[in-house]
Amino acid sequence: MIFAKAPYWKEYERSKDKKTNNPAFKKKFQCHRDELTYLSSFDNDISEGAKGMEFEKREINDIVIYDVKWEFKIVEEMPVALHEDVKNQLKLGKKHFIFNLKDVIYMDSFGLGEIVGSFISISNLGGKLKLTNLVPRIRLMFETTGLIKVFTIVDDEQTAIKNFH
Repeated sequence: MIFAKAPYWKEYERSKDKKTNNPAFKKKFQCHRDELTYLSSFDNDISEGAKGMEFEKREINDIVIYDVKWEFKIVEEMPVALHEDVKNQLKLGKKHFIFNLKDVIYMDSFGLGEIVGSFISISNLGGKLKLTNLVPRIRLMFETTGLIKVFTIVDDEQTAIKNFH
C-alpha cells in the first residue's frame, strides 16, 4: 500500500478536532477549501490508511497491471511511489503497462505527475501505457489538461489487454 498526504492535512485534522472557526485558519487554507471540503466528506467513510494513493500490482501474460485505488494524491508517508515501481518493472524488462483507475475518486497534481512520469519512463524505453476505467471526474481532468490526446485511454481492462496483442 502506498500513501502520500498534502502538508496542510495535519493542521487541518488538528483544527477539526478543536472545532475551531479561527479566521486565520480559514484564510490560510482558503485556496485549499474545495479540496478540504471534498476530503472531509469522506472522513466518516474511510480509515486513515485509505486517504492517499494505494495500488496493487498484478501481471497477465507480459502486461503489468496497476489497480490504483481511492485518492491518488500525496500524503505524509510515501515509501514507494507508483512511478518508482514502474521504473523497477522497466529494469526487469517489462514493456506493457495498464493503469486501472476505476477506484480513483480524486487525483491531485502529485497523482497526475506519477502517471505522466510513468508514461515518459515507459515511452523512453519503447514501452506502452494504457489507462482504463476512468471515472467521469478523472476523465474530465485529462480532457481539461489536454492529456487525453497524449495517453491511450481505453474503456475497460480486457480491451486494453487485447490491444497489446
